[in-house]
Amino acid sequence: MSFAGRQPASLERSLKRTLGTLVLVSLVVITLAGTWIGRQAMEQFVASRLAHDAEALMAALNPETGQLSRSLPPVYNQPLSGHYFIIRGTGSGPVRSRSLWDADLETFDAAPGESKAAFADGPQGQTLFVWHAGYELHGRQISVTMAEDIAPLLLALKRFLVAALVAALAAAALMY
Repeated sequence: MSFAGRQPASLERSLKRTLGTLVLVSLVVITLAGTWIGRQAMEQFVASRLAHDAEALMAALNPETGQLSRSLPPVYNQPLSGHYFIIRGTGSGPVRSRSLWDADLETFDAAPGESKAAFADGPQGQTLFVWHAGYELHGRQISVTMAEDIAPLLLALKRFLVAALVAALAAAALMY
């Protein structure tokens, strides 16, 4: 057999390729895990904030009239702001944030102490994180649905993912 004109692969070149591949795979796995952890943290943060807002709404709900007795943060009054709520079970019909304008949210009748979160499409194509919870107030079962547009947070996660993958590819390319 003749290997004329062909040079055998050197050990150094083989090691560089193997190391480059390992670096690339490792960085991609770390990037994907970091993105997943970031998304989980974002969901927990938004759910916590919506739960706090719901508790503030419950404190402001007048049990006799079924209406809110205090002014709300401006974000719930500004039309299509990306921050919404609906309170049901007040006895006087649903209480809705003005920010919903003519749009509607899918609500969920939660038992007191129960909560649930989901994603939904919102007004003007917004990506909403929706949090539903049940309360008992003066013998009434109240269901609260809170929602927030999380499209900017998801965009930030996508940008992180793209930047990290580009960095991983660059690091692997430098190994070759």
